[in-house]
Amino acid sequence: MTSPIKRPPFAISFTPLMAAIAGSVWLLLRIVLSMQVGFSQMSVGEIMGAFAKGLWFDIAALAYLVVPFLLFSALMPNRWRARPWANKARWVMAFLVTFGLIFGAASEFIFWQEFTTRFNFIAVDYLIYTNEVIGNIRESYPVPLILLAIALFVLVTLLVISRFVRFDVTAKTAKNKFGLIAAAICLPVLSYQFVNVDQMEFSKNAYANELAGNGVFSFSAAARRNELDYDKFYKTIPQAQADAILAGNGLKRQP
Repeated sequence: MTSPIKRPPFAISFTPLMAAIAGSVWLLLRIVLSMQVGFSQMSVGEIMGAFAKGLWFDIAALAYLVVPFLLFSALMPNRWRARPWANKARWVMAFLVTFGLIFGAASEFIFWQEFTTRFNFIAVDYLIYTNEVIGNIRESYPVPLILLAIALFVLVTLLVISRFVRFDVTAKTAKNKFGLIAAAICLPVLSYQFVNVDQMEFSKNAYANELAGNGVFSFSAAARRNELDYDKFYKTIPQAQADAILAGNGLKRQP
């Protein structure tokens, strides 16, 4: 006589699970980057501010990330929710999303090594010159090995999670579906209205300000603004000195 299959004890919807995984990945990345900078480089207040602001930006990024999941849940017919193939599709989607999150975190870690900043317009520029950038990365890092390691880590992590968590397949009422669609519309609108990348500048410590950011949010803002703070990334001299050099060469700065 075969024993009944034991179901995981906790039921959770797909969207909260993905939000929890994303939040965990971003928090862990912020901790790793903080340790690399060195806590001695920041005051206790700046460290606390970086993590408090970081939570603010993580929530703002989640407001965009969860939109397709909310719509997926709202539009899926109730007769499909408990089907075995639907459950497998959720886990496959969970694997792909988690892989993307960790790959993004690894990419941001590498970017931090060079610029000590979150993603900015330089990262956007990298996407424009993809072939050149990918070639340089392949020369510097074992990309296939990194991708394989991430895939194995994600697979093991989700297998462990699946021992304790199952997806909630409860039928959604019309009211539930309306709420999901409303959330998918309102969350990104609220994020856009109340959060902007300039809010990262909460202190005079550049390390703390950058740690407060979220790579996904910063990348999107950089792509939208299409600009880079020149003085922040390039060495400059006082304007009077620059004018004197130009005058010495018979030139005059245009207003």
